[in-house]
Amino acid sequence: ECGSVSAAANAGGGGIGTTSPVGAYLNGASPDGVLDASGNVWEWMEDKVGENPVLRGGSWDVSVDLARCAFRFYFNPDFRDYGIGFRVAESSSALGSES
Repeated sequence: ECGSVSAAANAGGGGIGTTSPVGAYLNGASPDGVLDASGNVWEWMEDKVGENPVLRGGSWDVSVDLARCAFRFYFNPDFRDYGIGFRVAESSSALGSES
């Protein structure tokens, strides 16, 4: 059982109706502690379908059925929308080297 999507991700009718700050959905953390991988905004990925990059994760303004990491689709990279963004991340090994 995955539990309630509305408690785990900012998506569809269970979301807040706009983007949310990182960490607003702590119940949606992955086993590795990654937050907000589903919902909030679609994220551009390095993966490609043909020449086009892939979007994953769903958005606050789409059905909760699409708000999952496994769902992906692609757009021309010139396409712009308020429900599309990107994730800034740093490897844990880089974080551990700041001693």
